[in-house]
Amino acid sequence: MGDVVGAGTIRACAECGKVLLPWQVEKGFRLCKDCNDIWQRGSEGARAAGAGGASPGPDRGQPAGRTRGDTPRGATAQPRVRNEIPPGYLTPEGGYLADGYFDTRGHTHDGVLVHKGVLVMDEPVGQNLNDVPIARIESMVGRAVYALSFGRTDARAHAQTRGGLSFVQLHRFYLRVHAIDARLGRAPFEAVKRDLWRLPGLARRAAVRGVVPACFVEFVDTNVALADKDPQSLRDGFKQHLQAVLCFYQYFNPRS
Repeated sequence: MGDVVGAGTIRACAECGKVLLPWQVEKGFRLCKDCNDIWQRGSEGARAAGAGGASPGPDRGQPAGRTRGDTPRGATAQPRVRNEIPPGYLTPEGGYLADGYFDTRGHTHDGVLVHKGVLVMDEPVGQNLNDVPIARIESMVGRAVYALSFGRTDARAHAQTRGGLSFVQLHRFYLRVHAIDARLGRAPFEAVKRDLWRLPGLARRAAVRGVVPACFVEFVDTNVALADKDPQSLRDGFKQHLQAVLCFYQYFNPRS
């Protein structure tokens, strides 16, 4: 893919085309973490077989035409997290869903259901959000995906903390919201709202345990506050927005 000039230099892995992290670009790396791991395994296998005269090659994991200088030692030791997600980023005051789910005609805002604008959507599947300036993400789906991908968990509660929410965790949350929505046909909305109100507490418990990033609490709080207005806000607003976030999250985090 080469370099893309814009808000910063975006460089792709020379082997698979995945977008490299900013620190990898600055250090002149040419391979992403996954391709570097493959190269390292191939090199170790070649050294182990050195007495037999074996040489490293593409069949042992080393990308063709690479030399050891292409990927500096320690390229795989960096954390996945790029940015600290500022407090309030997923709140109306921070610009997230400040206009709600619907416009004055009752139609869902585009940015609530799709991600468009700052990200180049015709890049290969498996691109990531590492090189997207946080202030330039305009769609509500994009803001949520970015924050949930890179928000930090509480390191004190979770020794092996890493950036981001896992896809499995987000999918489980979607299933819970889907189950709440399914009750609308069997129970009055006032009863269904009680199930919605349980979600912020569950999100806080998960955050304290270090299972989810702190911004997930903001995500839940903001959406529950909007969804408990009426059945349309729950079904056509919260649920549909969450489904869009889930789909785009998986797109940008295929290995999550």
